[in-house]
Amino acid sequence: MIDKLNWSEAIFFFDVDDTLIDTTSNSIIASEGITNVLKQEYGEKKSILIKDRFNQLFQTLMQEHMATGKNNMKQYDLIIQRINKLQEPVVKKFGAIKKWSREVILKIAAENCDISLKPELIYSAIDAYWNSISEKSVPMEGVLNLFQEIKIHNRPVYLITSSDARLQLNNQGLFEYDPKHSEKFKKKRMETLKVKGLFFNKVSIGDPEDKPHLDFFKKGIEIAEIDLGYKINTKNIIMFGDSYSGDLQTPREKLGFGLVVLFKKGQEQSIEESQRYISTGNVSSVKEYLI
Repeated sequence: MIDKLNWSEAIFFFDVDDTLIDTTSNSIIASEGITNVLKQEYGEKKSILIKDRFNQLFQTLMQEHMATGKNNMKQYDLIIQRINKLQEPVVKKFGAIKKWSREVILKIAAENCDISLKPELIYSAIDAYWNSISEKSVPMEGVLNLFQEIKIHNRPVYLITSSDARLQLNNQGLFEYDPKHSEKFKKKRMETLKVKGLFFNKVSIGDPEDKPHLDFFKKGIEIAEIDLGYKINTKNIIMFGDSYSGDLQTPREKLGFGLVVLFKKGQEQSIEESQRYISTGNVSSVKEYLI
């Protein structure tokens, strides 16, 4: 049995992509923006080949992230090796790759099709992709219902979300990372959530420290404490995410969050997985654990 939290003290932390909005399902649709940009120089047939390869690469990465059991680890490892090579300056400066950089995935996809894209085309194509994601993504099951309840109880909401890793190519054909450059794109994308009926006090973005690094979550707590004007008891925080290892394990095991909620699209019933940990296909079911 999971102990219930008090509405009067609850603080809500949300991952965004595939927790609040359906990003992955719309990735394939949004990738048509890549085709529309590339076909101006490479024609429709080659552009579709690159787009299809981009989607295959992204799906392989996503299957591992969400631990669906369908992932091809050999293919995944090959992709990660190539990402590491292309992001050597990033690893050298920051100690880790930015796995979800769509710019990098697009470059690899084009190379797989024996095409070397100009940097400007990569940036324009990925701009079109993210713009389409923002337009087409809809709230996940139960999200609007839960947000209405949060509003009734006048509780704070913080988005604590990964970087979109907007990287840039240097003269050696390798990617470099400017955290401020990347962060501004994600902040702009987060503002579009407001037209979908969502709201938040502040947003914390994984630039440069990203999940599951402890500093990523500490940054979110610090932003919330500054906003609220007092030190937070982490037992009052409820954290929502779509990956236990990425979004929830560190808050639960190292920071003592009061409840972590794994959103699993399509799961019909909520399951009490362990102490302070539930999984659900409808985020509004968390209301059962609040009094």
